Amino acid sequence: MLAAWIDGVRGESVSLSDRALHYGDGAFTTIRVRAQQGCWIDAHLQRLQQSCVGLCLPKPDFAQLRTEIEDAARVESAGVVKVLLSRGDGARGYAPQGAPGRRMVFAYASPELDASTYAQGLQLRYADLVLSQQPALAGYKHANRLEQIMARAEWDDPTIADALLCDVDGRVVSATSANVFARFGNELRTPSLVRAGVAGICRQHVLQSPPPGFSVTVTDMHRDALGTADELFLSNCVRGIVPVRALGDHGYASMSVARSLMRALHPALGLPVY
Repeated sequence: MLAAWIDGVRGESVSLSDRALHYGDGAFTTIRVRAQQGCWIDAHLQRLQQSCVGLCLPKPDFAQLRTEIEDAARVESAGVVKVLLSRGDGARGYAPQGAPGRRMVFAYASPELDASTYAQGLQLRYADLVLSQQPALAGYKHANRLEQIMARAEWDDPTIADALLCDVDGRVVSATSANVFARFGNELRTPSLVRAGVAGICRQHVLQSPPPGFSVTVTDMHRDALGTADELFLSNCVRGIVPVRALGDHGYASMSVARSLMRALHPALGLPVY
């Protein structure tokens, strides 16, 4: 971490009574930085506002928060800004009891991204962990990511980049840290997130602006269907669009739509284009 702001004050300590620490009681977003500017800030702030409403979190001053994000993006060598909105300090126990809220903004160095990944694609696996279904939390990037942590702990093979997570009925939801799209002919499909998962900012861009000649559908998608897809790719606002070359033993020969989306989205993110 390069720098941090706690309620607008630069520092690196937070109260031991913070409910995000004890219960994961909060929401967060992670913003890519390009040329000392945060990318897609409006969309990130809008999602945080929606999270505050959906999770009944205290709303911060979003104008002040934007200023803090912009300050963090200007930190030397910053490549990512993370915003964590906590419910703030609280007494022991689950009851919120009028906790006042706390905003935390962190500047991080750029993550290491292997350019060959964008050219050659990722190797994925299926996670053994089964995602729980909780419609009240679905779509929000809440601060409790224990399921994703447990899924990521399942393997240490460096040739496997990520895993797809399914629910108890075998419906694909997402990767551990990205949304997933599959192409069937001229149709893109991405899993419905009404039961679980995070509505990603990059996913939102693809939904709003699919490549010319392609439609995009949000739908339930069973894991068996991915074996008949023409193409598979992941979306993430820090890594952008990343093609998938194989899921387990099943390979994908096409990366055409992924590369079309790279050309459309990556220049603004400062990411490779192939």
